[in-house]
Amino acid sequence: LFPYTTLFRSKYAGFSTQDVLLLLMCEMQLDNKTMARIMGLTLETLKKRKTRMRIKMRTASPVTL
Repeated sequence: LFPYTTLFRSKYAGFSTQDVLLLLMCEMQLDNKTMARIMGLTLETLKKRKTRMRIKMRTASPVTL
């Protein structure tokens, strides 16, 4: 898992540790229920966090002017 964390950290520098953890669990293709249990969240909170993560990922990419 270590190469993935450095990859995510370099690509998305502003992400928190919890954000990277969520990305890693998505890479491992865990279902939402399992991810929510691991992170100590409700299922609805996890879904909101994943939605916000998608928005962050779109805005984190470099913009060419």
